Amino acid sequence: MGESSRRPLCDCCGLPLRTCVCSQLPDQGPVDTPALSVFILQDPREKRRHLKTGFLGPLVLRDVTVCTSRAFRKLDRFPGLQTVVEESRCRRQRGGVSQQGSPCAAEVETVLLFPSPHSVDFEDFVASRGHVQHWNVLVLDATWDQASSMLHQSVEHLGSHVVQHVHFSQGTLDHLYQDRVDMSYVRKPPKADALSTVETIFLAARIVGEDVAADGLLRVASFYAQLHVQFASERGSTVTQSSPPPSKRRKLESPS
Repeated sequence: MGESSRRPLCDCCGLPLRTCVCSQLPDQGPVDTPALSVFILQDPREKRRHLKTGFLGPLVLRDVTVCTSRAFRKLDRFPGLQTVVEESRCRRQRGGVSQQGSPCAAEVETVLLFPSPHSVDFEDFVASRGHVQHWNVLVLDATWDQASSMLHQSVEHLGSHVVQHVHFSQGTLDHLYQDRVDMSYVRKPPKADALSTVETIFLAARIVGEDVAADGLLRVASFYAQLHVQFASERGSTVTQSSPPPSKRRKLESPS
């Protein structure tokens, strides 16, 4: 029996009582986000990891769907995801123009947050789609290698010809995330410019105008990270600071 199974867990957040984050969650429960739906595409191995951040999303945002699979070759197991992907396919085939009686609503847009050869800056993309009232944001919750493999195996449904790929530019980080939370004590990122899953959702919420949700996510992420800084200090552990100065950051979004 592992250490985590011996420790009493919080009934709400599921964390060991010592790392419970419930004091930082919204008082009235998860926040409604009329402009945003989040789909967390989670590698099964991520779900079993002791140190992770994706689980914080549903604790703060009401409209979060977690879909767990190593590859999304078939979407019938995930009806909500299947619907938004097929509507996105329809819109892109028609150049983003909806036709009368078509389910491809022009006021809805679906994007996948992952830097790829065809990805564009998310903030610029949102600005160019002023008519869009609701954003479906797909986030990969996995290690960098697992996420790349997941996307490669799911190209039929998650390729850039079906869903617009987006990333966060240096400019976005500079003015929306200047005081970046150091998540290295929670989990050391594989790249200096990598973002955790909760940070990715936070920035997406901020960009589409869901500021209350974004503030809630940042508050919980900061508290969670600080707890691990405290515990590392108590253990006498040293963790290399991984956040580079602004001039060193590149375009990014990485699940972790």
